[in-house]
Amino acid sequence: MITDLNLIIAIATARIFVGILFFFQGYDKIFNIGMKQLRQTMSANLGNHKLPDSFIGVVAISTSWIELLGGFLLIIGFFKYFALYLLCIDLLIVATGFSMAKPMWIRRMFL
Repeated sequence: MITDLNLIIAIATARIFVGILFFFQGYDKIFNIGMKQLRQTMSANLGNHKLPDSFIGVVAISTSWIELLGGFLLIIGFFKYFALYLLCIDLLIVATGFSMAKPMWIRRMFL
């Protein structure tokens, strides 16, 4: 009985914490930085990979909104599995973008 309650509290705490992180990351990108500035920054960092600006714009907008809405859904516990799947895809996309923008592992491998 007590271990079940502890497990529920631990999972809820982790879910809410991760939800807060994603929510405020998306909020900052959408409302503080702005989509125009975000697209320009991403285009500058990924421009040497010959990715179209329209593709970068769609990725910037979609990942920002997924983080905002997915984080909110995790916080309130509504559609939490759907939100987790979307946020996992979001993390894969963002990690790929960061790896393309500045791949630090190449420098360590060849220096």
